[in-house]
Amino acid sequence: MTSRRHKPASSPSLRWLIALFCALIVLPAPASAHHTIATSRVEVPTPWSGATPHLTSGRAALSLDLGYGVARRARLLRGTQPYRGLEIGAVTAHTVTFDAGLSLPEARAALSLRLPFGIARVAPTEAPARRSVGVGDVEVAAARELLPRRTASSLVATAALVTPTGAYERGGDLELVDVAPGTDGQLIVSTYQTRASIGAGVWALRAGVAFSGGRAQARLSPRLHASLGVPLSQTPDDIRWGLDADVGAAARLRVAAPFAVELGSTAARHVKDRVPVPATDTQSAADARVGGRTELRLDAAAFVDPEGPLGCYVATSLPVYQRLGGVQLASAPTVLVGCGWTVALHERR
Repeated sequence: MTSRRHKPASSPSLRWLIALFCALIVLPAPASAHHTIATSRVEVPTPWSGATPHLTSGRAALSLDLGYGVARRARLLRGTQPYRGLEIGAVTAHTVTFDAGLSLPEARAALSLRLPFGIARVAPTEAPARRSVGVGDVEVAAARELLPRRTASSLVATAALVTPTGAYERGGDLELVDVAPGTDGQLIVSTYQTRASIGAGVWALRAGVAFSGGRAQARLSPRLHASLGVPLSQTPDDIRWGLDADVGAAARLRVAAPFAVELGSTAARHVKDRVPVPATDTQSAADARVGGRTELRLDAAAFVDPEGPLGCYVATSLPVYQRLGGVQLASAPTVLVGCGWTVALHERR
């Protein structure tokens, strides 16, 4: 789910006008000014159980998963530092995700369908809160085991197509105007926006690979994972989102049957988006490359019977380092809960 910004009105607020007026008086700069616009998204929490299609051994199986995630973002950062200017409000994102998977052990492959349902509550500082509810971007994925059958470890490659089925609004939800002197003596007037749409508004491909060491029933199992998200189209308002890449490592420990815990860390990078900048009296229409971000997260989860026919989990992801391009809402701790059910369709003889 992308975060949608709440735009209280078509004109800036009184405080923003005062700040801009004061800056034009105090700063020694020509009358003209450069203008940039940056649009950032707030992602909906992704349930743990649906990260990749389920792969089972010795039997074809159907898996059904239901997950819920929530996160609230209200802290602004410029680079790595808290932003001391105007506040814009907060975004609270909820998601309920249904995953259905089919494991085909003879082909050493699996297929899955993800159907998310999202709720985004946008609460600007100077306008009434707004809430949007609806189906998110549906995802179809396929996974295949790459290592030989008798290998204790597992190496699974995944490819997914993400469809723009979620509602996408062209307007922004949260916005602030920041004025700063540029290196050429002119003013840099930057409009920073945060989107809180249910959907990203684009077709996209997601590819990933996950390595798990040791057998399924091992007491301690290391895991490495990496993924890349590639947008294939532009949004209805001509924004082209940047690439998303992440890499991480974790270790799962079986405490005592049927309980297990997992601890890990993930580094994520969002490449700058290409956002159209409208023409003004001092500059022609152009595209701006803005909105890049880098973050490091600590991940933790507790499982009940993760390899059994009915398993549940609770997980959290905690950002410990963030570097944001421009002024953006910082990522916040995420809480995830869910359960999954697997049933064999037939036994292999």
